[in-house]
Amino acid sequence: MTDANEPEQVTPGVESADDLAPLDRLRHNWRSAWQVPTLGVAVVLLVLGVYYAFSTAPKPDLRPPLDRADHLIANGDGEGALEVLKQAKLHKYMDEKDLPASIRQRYHLAVARAVYIAQLELGLDLEDNHRTVLSNALEAERAGAYLGGDDLFRLADTYLSLGEFTPARVRADEIPDTHAQRRVELHKRLVDAWLALPNPRTDEAMDLLASMLADPGLPGEDHAWAINRQTKIRLSQGYADEAITRLLRAMPRLEGLAPESLGELHLLLGRAYVEVGAWDEAQRQLETATGLIASDHALQGDAVYHLALIDVERSDVTSSRERLVEVIDRYPDSAFLARAVLLLGETEAALGDTEASRASYARLVEMLAASEPGVGPTRDEATRSMLARSRERLEQGDVEDTLAFATLAKGMYALSETPSEVLAALALGHERTAHALLGEQAGGSADPAAHDPSTRAEAQRHLISAATYYRLHADKHILTDNDQYARSLWASADLFDRAGDTHEAVDAFRAYAEGVPGTGKNAEARFRLGRAFQAMRDYTTSASYFRELIDEQRDGVGADVGPFADRSYVPLAQVLLADEDEANDTEAEELLRRVVGGALGDARTPEYRGALLALGDLLYKTQRYERAIELFEEARARYPDVDGINLIRFRLADAYRLSARALQDTLSGEAMPDSRRREMEGLVRERRQAAVAGFEQVRAGLEGTDPRRRTTLETVYLRNSYFYLGDLAFEMGEYQEAIRQYDRARERYPDDPASLVAMVQIVNAHLESDDKERARTANERALRFFNSMPDEVWDDPALPMGRKEWERWLRASSRLYAGGQATTE
Repeated sequence: MTDANEPEQVTPGVESADDLAPLDRLRHNWRSAWQVPTLGVAVVLLVLGVYYAFSTAPKPDLRPPLDRADHLIANGDGEGALEVLKQAKLHKYMDEKDLPASIRQRYHLAVARAVYIAQLELGLDLEDNHRTVLSNALEAERAGAYLGGDDLFRLADTYLSLGEFTPARVRADEIPDTHAQRRVELHKRLVDAWLALPNPRTDEAMDLLASMLADPGLPGEDHAWAINRQTKIRLSQGYADEAITRLLRAMPRLEGLAPESLGELHLLLGRAYVEVGAWDEAQRQLETATGLIASDHALQGDAVYHLALIDVERSDVTSSRERLVEVIDRYPDSAFLARAVLLLGETEAALGDTEASRASYARLVEMLAASEPGVGPTRDEATRSMLARSRERLEQGDVEDTLAFATLAKGMYALSETPSEVLAALALGHERTAHALLGEQAGGSADPAAHDPSTRAEAQRHLISAATYYRLHADKHILTDNDQYARSLWASADLFDRAGDTHEAVDAFRAYAEGVPGTGKNAEARFRLGRAFQAMRDYTTSASYFRELIDEQRDGVGADVGPFADRSYVPLAQVLLADEDEANDTEAEELLRRVVGGALGDARTPEYRGALLALGDLLYKTQRYERAIELFEEARARYPDVDGINLIRFRLADAYRLSARALQDTLSGEAMPDSRRREMEGLVRERRQAAVAGFEQVRAGLEGTDPRRRTTLETVYLRNSYFYLGDLAFEMGEYQEAIRQYDRARERYPDDPASLVAMVQIVNAHLESDDKERARTANERALRFFNSMPDEVWDDPALPMGRKEWERWLRASSRLYAGGQATTE
């Protein structure tokens, strides 16, 4: 059962609002929060009782319990007063119409006073208890009670605790002069509360301060306090000149101040002089302040910080650094601690101590995250400072610290709220770091393939990070700055593409192609989309982009299309050859022949070179070796220093090898005049010798490169060069040379399944040399090696062990163990 006259309380840990009576719940909260000892027996419900007993019994005299409660309140025992009121169950009588007004007034005042005092006794600050104080004090006032100075103080203080500043000001102003000091205490707390708001209510604070200073009876210390707060407000608003004028006029009138109070005014005057750049006057006032303020007081730190600012302005960064270290080490409670840490980071950077500067900024990030800025700096100020350091390091070519300072700035924000400037700095830092990694080991080359896998992987991570931040930066400007959006989106697409993140590159290039029409890079975006889809083996989509560019060039659409239309011929041919539609292979060959024929430029153009190699590959794969040889020879002669020259040499050598084999097959299968036969045999010999020379050149060239930098294809070509040199010696009947070459291949690749080819051919070479004993030994070794390998390794199409090689081994085994004659074809 509850009563409207008894205020509701909220009690942590109680499931139902009816579990405890309001005053019991109030006490329960006190015990839960402070774990105070249980006070006597458990408090029973103030509202609990048998209504019948009260309705039929004679009315008791309510004044004695009120007298006892008032006496306890006067002695500061709020909890005892609440106990008396509870025991007397006075609230049951508050709704009776014939209850004397004085009793009702006294009861509500007693509850308000007792709850207020009890909270203070127990160090609590619970909203429900504040509401109880308010409701009962106002009810007493409505009942006609006079609120004296102490009651008005409690009422105003309660409003202030609830953050209800306007009624707090009204009630504080009502406090009579007999309690002037309590009124001043509330005014001071109200000013500080206004100024502590996220958006300080400076106008109201200045109005109240003016009212305080207009009071001729305001004590000197409080007068100084009000001037102090006025000055701080003026400084925060940028009115340093006015602050100086007001302080200079006010300070001579202040007499008998404590050294700390006077010292803080000198400190504020020094700060104002710093703001206007009056360095000598500022230094005098700050040094006066340090002489008045206790040496261990936090205000000393404020003064020393501003002296450090003066040192910076005078270019005495060494002295500034010493003062800032003093602030940080000795005055951790200084309101300017965070600013000191920021300035120390800047000072250390100016002194060239980048590592220490980074450490200071890292500490500042932690302070801001913990909401410890004091009077600043704001997060924006810290960000601007860190980005300035990032730019400085970039100008010095220090990419590591360029990125480090940008990353520190990023640490103050969630990704979604990261400022555009920070995203740009991060993107640039990661991009330059990738460039540095790719340029350190190859004379500035930005080609990832020119570096070892570890460097490539690290550079790739930075490229992807840079691309990601550029994309986020672009998104920040999508509605506000079209040019910046386009630049950042392009940078993102380009870097994703260079990093090998094809899916992200496609997304960004597509956004550019569709969202930034009519620019010089639109055609390039579509061209690179075609290349990206080609890499993803989506040949239909890839071909559509290339055809579109070629068609636009033919139709005269778009001024920027030309170069990329020219560049589209070779990749269009490549995707037509790579798709499953053999019907368009003829078109592909025609495209390549057109380029090689000079339709798009002479042999110096990259389009010609690409078409020359692509057409050579096509002819090589379609067994038109003579024409393939012509094209590869031209490529080798024209582009001796081109990247991938060893791949060109390998294909040329292999074209010679396969051409010789095809000619040998013709010799073995056709009847022809002796003159023709001798001519073809000479040609076979020449091509095999050319193949040998080519493979030896490939082997020497690739063995001379760092294994960590070889591509997968280069690794395969190097391996195959070893084995093909053995094959060529065997085919030319040079069996001892063949054994030597095969042994060399086997030793070079002892664990490679391809070594079985060498072992089998060694068997055949011994047989052809009529050395069956060595042939059997070699064959047993080949069998052991074969049995040591899992079956699936033989399914690799890149192995030089095709059906013909398996058949050759079977024939050799038959000859060894059955006495038959083996062939070498």
